[in-house]
Amino acid sequence: MQENEPSKRPIRLKLVTEIRDGSRKEMLTMEADGTLYGKEGATYISYKEMMEGIGKVSTTVKIKRDELTIIRSGGISMNHTYRTGQTTISTYHGPYGSLEMLTKTENMEYVYRTNSQKGRLTLAYQLHMQGEAVGRHRLIFMIKEI
Repeated sequence: MQENEPSKRPIRLKLVTEIRDGSRKEMLTMEADGTLYGKEGATYISYKEMMEGIGKVSTTVKIKRDELTIIRSGGISMNHTYRTGQTTISTYHGPYGSLEMLTKTENMEYVYRTNSQKGRLTLAYQLHMQGEAVGRHRLIFMIKEI
């Protein structure tokens, strides 16, 4: 997205989360309507979802050239920044209290094609919660303007 593009645009978002922990592999898929917009040199994806046992969660993903930040509020709360090749730490606030969240970001890539009005954001990282390794996560956000 370029800064001179129209501001907020409605999107259909499909998020695939892949979690690998040793030989165990889990795949979760979620779809939601959301908004795509540019602001101050960054691209934003914003959406809401209902999470079982947690309630409504609002999520904003801020994409910059060298980093990605995921901000969640509602039933869970977090503000975590990912940078390729770096380890970053934040606090995850959920229904069971606050947990230290540490990630080592392996890679991230964002591609948006204006002609097809589709985009794809991929984020891969190793996750530790409270000092314990909980696997390698890969998030794939598939975006389509509606």
